[in-house]
Amino acid sequence: MIASYGETQTAPYRMLLMWSGQMPAVMTYCRDSYREGLVSLSDREVRIALFDEDTDGWYDALDAGGLLIDTDGDGELYAALDSHEWFRLDEPFNVDGVTYMVEEVAADGSWARIELSEESVAPKPPLLVGFEAPGFSGGEIDGTAHSLSDFRGEVVVLDFWAAWCGPCLAELPTLRQLHEDYGASGLTILGINIDRTPDTLRQAIDEYYIEYLQLH
Repeated sequence: MIASYGETQTAPYRMLLMWSGQMPAVMTYCRDSYREGLVSLSDREVRIALFDEDTDGWYDALDAGGLLIDTDGDGELYAALDSHEWFRLDEPFNVDGVTYMVEEVAADGSWARIELSEESVAPKPPLLVGFEAPGFSGGEIDGTAHSLSDFRGEVVVLDFWAAWCGPCLAELPTLRQLHEDYGASGLTILGINIDRTPDTLRQAIDEYYIEYLQLH
């Protein structure tokens, strides 16, 4: 489609339409358009990309937009939703130890005004192979607290799962076998369960014979 930003200013705005013959009443559309450029932050040029998340063709709604920023300086933008380089336009972000905030964006996405933020935030940790896992704490069903740092120096397998998740349940026999084969040798399997109630987790532990540590 063609997006209009004024009486004479227009620009192409790409969108992807998907239709399924199995569900003929449903048509899905996704925005496939963004604006990319460089900004000067922390004494270096940083690559960024702006996304219009409400798919109206305009980029200036800070509460309905996304920002990718090359915080790690590798020259690439990692666009997964859990990326350490993905932010909402209305949230602060950290580059090289300094916190910034997007204050204004042009309707056509041709420029963005970024200022120092009054709020200080830590950098997002990369959830990628080769990086240290971010620290976290959680509790067992009985309330016993554990932190990932408790297991420093050990080989740790983190299993994020729920009893309603079919692929998660399919992995349980493999994890159970790993625990039986290597648990005594220092391998720690740590389940992080996201079921709504502890009772659901308790039932799953009994049903699937889970013996390794579970945090709810």
